[in-house]
Amino acid sequence: MYHYGRGLEGFVPNPWTMGPLVVADGVLWVWALNVTRISVALLLLRLKDSLPWRVTLWGIIAVQACMLVVGTTMHLVMCRPISARWAPTPTATCIPPPNFMAYGYVYSGKLPPRLTRSLPGPRC
Repeated sequence: MYHYGRGLEGFVPNPWTMGPLVVADGVLWVWALNVTRISVALLLLRLKDSLPWRVTLWGIIAVQACMLVVGTTMHLVMCRPISARWAPTPTATCIPPPNFMAYGYVYSGKLPPRLTRSLPGPRC
């Protein structure tokens, strides 16, 4: 399940130990990404003092703050109960994978592969 390099032979991580850590890692990733973007925008605010520059950067900061709230919420409410993300739970209700993938594409600003392949342009 978690393989980087060769790994430890015969070692299988316990999902009850690793599962909550993976969920927490996802939430921390969202926070790190957005706080970094916000801090860069705050840094750029000091470069210029024109109104369009400030309005644009404060707009970017507002969007990043909203993305922070939405990203944290999505990671925490993906499955109810939250333990269903790492252990089989018969009564769990989870967001369908295509919906969560759509959220991921929108959040990261990437286009889905199906749409990307249909766009005109050079083929590699």
